[in-house]
Amino acid sequence: MTIERYKNDAVTKLDGAIDGVQLTLDVIDAAVFPTLTGGDQFRIRVDNEEDIIVSSVSGNTLTLSSRGTGATSHSDQSDVIHNLTADSLLNVPATVENLQTAETDTSKRLAPDGSGGVQFAAGGSGFGHSYIGYNTIGGSQETITARRIYAKSVTLSADGFLASIGAYLTQSTDNVFDLSVAVFDDNSGVVGNLLGYNTNPSISLLMENTSGSTFTPNWIQIPIGVWLPAATYWIAVQLNIGVNTGTFKLYYDTSGSDRTFDPPGQWWTNGSRHTQTNSTRKYSIRGSLLQ
Repeated sequence: MTIERYKNDAVTKLDGAIDGVQLTLDVIDAAVFPTLTGGDQFRIRVDNEEDIIVSSVSGNTLTLSSRGTGATSHSDQSDVIHNLTADSLLNVPATVENLQTAETDTSKRLAPDGSGGVQFAAGGSGFGHSYIGYNTIGGSQETITARRIYAKSVTLSADGFLASIGAYLTQSTDNVFDLSVAVFDDNSGVVGNLLGYNTNPSISLLMENTSGSTFTPNWIQIPIGVWLPAATYWIAVQLNIGVNTGTFKLYYDTSGSDRTFDPPGQWWTNGSRHTQTNSTRKYSIRGSLLQ
């Protein structure tokens, strides 16, 4: 990938005249320009009339990768300035250091569904998206206990940004509820210290199609925005059921090891404060991860 390099206030002069075809030129001071490594480039304008791409620098000699149809001769002591052009801006995404890392680190190329190869940067590399947790719609439904915290263990093999946490939910009778999410560290295989949570929404959630009659199950994601180093964590959801009677359900499959605990209110606290229970279930709880 060609990476465009930039530097402020890079101005010097030609050290000797050049004709309209040569692909090297000498300047008085090349140190004012960006430092190049293999595949990098920057752009200069000579005598305020010709834009040229520079592919390497050795001492005060610039090697030019191309000269366009406007190439012409320039006299000694002509101004040479580092130039920003519309074409150079096309390479801006590739100058971000973490995207350069992704160019060679294939672990940072993840598709939204955990397979394939959807990338988000120029040149086919960069941040990728995946779901962690149980990104599957369970075959059974559990009636949700108000204020119970449902937590799932997840392991990150590389650092990443946890953008949101969600669950596959439905309701079977009319009511409204609030959904809140959190992330904890791991304490020897159980829920540990609270690392981050979202504030309760000011507007409650109602999953009905028409008033009090039909309800459509769906993945509901709540933003959280936490940077996580590679390690094991617990992602969790909690629902606060409204003042009316109603039934809300969380999808799950069996043969899991998700944990639950019951604070006396709609609180997020460290996992050690409450008695935790192994549910033996795999709840449909997932995190949206950028790496």
